[in-house]
Amino acid sequence: MLDLAKKIILKVFNPKIIKAFGLYYLFLVTAFKLLQGLSIPYHLVWIISAILFRITSTIYKTIFIENIRLENYYEIPVIKNKKKLFIKSWIVFRNALIGDLFIVLGIVLLIFPGIILAKRFQYVDVISEDLSLGPLKSLKLSSQISKKRGWEIFFSNILISISITFPIYFLILLNKSFFDLANAIYLMWVIYSVDVFIIMPNYKKHINEKLSN
Repeated sequence: MLDLAKKIILKVFNPKIIKAFGLYYLFLVTAFKLLQGLSIPYHLVWIISAILFRITSTIYKTIFIENIRLENYYEIPVIKNKKKLFIKSWIVFRNALIGDLFIVLGIVLLIFPGIILAKRFQYVDVISEDLSLGPLKSLKLSSQISKKRGWEIFFSNILISISITFPIYFLILLNKSFFDLANAIYLMWVIYSVDVFIIMPNYKKHINEKLSN
């Protein structure tokens, strides 16, 4: 666990990776996250900004997942086919949203079923970006992949993310504005990066095994 955490942390804070994806992240994630935070007093504006953030952050995550899957860690991504990116982003958005609805329903009912579903559906984003499957097929394949090391990867993702981000939460005790800024710049970067870096190796292993059979 410690070796995995060290490996993931080194990737998350690798200056070359930050340089490669930083501009996309600042424009598609940070800017819209800050806008969402500033619009809290205005309910309708907040709803619109929250929807925009979900859309733009999904576009960023699609770009990030694709490049990490292709092992393009250090080159600034060049978007050659914007239409293809938007279609992929829509698939990721749609499938992730449906998976999230199942997870929330499970949590509302008995909590534990929601945790089980979160573990089963942890590969949905990666599958959606790579294979462009429909919602049910993406959820089903994610459940199959999660049968091997599913809990290990699920809890590693949570524990490593918490260990890196925990100190930032003390900022909310000092100044909420500082926390909102740290949330937009730092926390979201950590959460997105840790998730993809932990999940990707096991996903690629499953796909390669399937292709070799």
